[in-house]
Amino acid sequence: MNEKPTEEDEDEETEEWEIIEAEEPKTTEITTESKEKVDYTKCPYCGSYNIGKDTKYNIYVCYSCKKTYLWD
Repeated sequence: MNEKPTEEDEDEETEEWEIIEAEEPKTTEITTESKEKVDYTKCPYCGSYNIGKDTKYNIYVCYSCKKTYLWD
């Protein structure tokens, strides 16, 4: 009744797992369609609505954070 576990029993209970690091995918999907509409009246950097449109250079200018970004 009082059986002592043998070495064979202990080996069966513990399994060794080999750790393999996952590789990143080598191909990436390129989509041309935008999933959400861009709000051109809001600065993408600071979120301010204090922007101006420069038609000469086709850019928006944010007067709050002084950054520029392209427009379509």
